[in-house]
Amino acid sequence: MTDSTILSFTTSNRGKPMLIYSGYVYRLKKSTKKVKYWVCQSNSCAANVHTNANDQFIKANGRHQHLPAPERIELRDLKHTVKKRVENETTSVPKIYEEELARSNLSAAALILAPLAPDAKSVLNRVRRNITPPIPTSSDFDIPDFYRQTLNDLPCVISLLSGKSTDIYIQLLSELEYHAERLNMKFEPRHVMSDFEMSLIKAIK
Repeated sequence: MTDSTILSFTTSNRGKPMLIYSGYVYRLKKSTKKVKYWVCQSNSCAANVHTNANDQFIKANGRHQHLPAPERIELRDLKHTVKKRVENETTSVPKIYEEELARSNLSAAALILAPLAPDAKSVLNRVRRNITPPIPTSSDFDIPDFYRQTLNDLPCVISLLSGKSTDIYIQLLSELEYHAERLNMKFEPRHVMSDFEMSLIKAIK
């Protein structure tokens, strides 16, 4: 493969495959078992490229009706790198953008077109929000069945208490009795194991 047929690949803003060849960007129009058909991303341009199923160059057809824009490709690569970090890290969005902009070694033409951090922030914040779980409106949640039993399939309750007073332990025992009855069970433990917690001992008695 000569320098004139060196291909590289990236993705669009929507995650679609894109091909870069001789300074031009192509989008995937269709593919068969043997050939992939790429067309210029400019809808008014008839230039196209064919590759095989392994993304190896076959041929290029037609002439572009516009000049290449390598600076746009540089910015596309920068945006792709920044977006990937925003999706996979908790580092602040402005810091990620500034770090990648500094290490990207953009050409002068690309630097002129590159948005400033405040301008890029709103779009990148939206990217992070889209992959961040929504803030729950309720403290209730479903517990998978796997976590509802011990290794030996013995009943188990884990309770987070606000304190260690006798009254709190009495309330806990009452809750256990209530839920046992709700499940058509009886809460009648024969043995209680404690680490000498006097408040709990008093509540049990």
